[in-house]
Amino acid sequence: MTRNDIEQLFKALPPAAEPPERNAAVLVPLTERDGEVCVLLEVRAAALRHQPGEICFPGGGMEPGEDATACALRETEEELGLTARQIDLIAPLPALRHSSGQRVEAVLGWVNSLEGLRLQREEVAEAFLLPLSWLRANPSKWATYATVAELDTAPEELLPFLPHYRRERRTPIWVYQGRVIWGLTAKMLVDLLETLRGLPD
Repeated sequence: MTRNDIEQLFKALPPAAEPPERNAAVLVPLTERDGEVCVLLEVRAAALRHQPGEICFPGGGMEPGEDATACALRETEEELGLTARQIDLIAPLPALRHSSGQRVEAVLGWVNSLEGLRLQREEVAEAFLLPLSWLRANPSKWATYATVAELDTAPEELLPFLPHYRRERRTPIWVYQGRVIWGLTAKMLVDLLETLRGLPD
């Protein structure tokens, strides 16, 4: 085996295909209650394997051939029972990267009626309305937290190295009626409030 053998072998190989990224999408649903614009949020079921009990927007992974809008509407109907006929789409919002590495696209929509709201209990423990005026009047706190490797499940040979892979993250936090809103959901709310900054309550 020579350098030339290696170079010729690799020149003859087809280009490496990039694995397709499985994006996710969420609907950021606005609606009106008692004359106030509110955002509709979910509390994830406690029995879920990933992010149990966390507050989020309706959404999930895109299926093959689906765009962000179709995914967000499908997931909203599956999780909350609200159909596309009840929702007027307003605009796409900036995509963000989840801490897991997944790219999450967001679509802003207006829910004309909450009639038929029905929670899929396997995924959603609760849904609630959060007035945008409350968010504006109560700026988020910011916190830094660390993600660390799972040392108890790592091979012994890697233990000396893994503590150096500690990663710090920064997140906005709101606490509304005892519910903690943080992470990707809170970052999307921060972006939304910034865009709406010039509009009156």
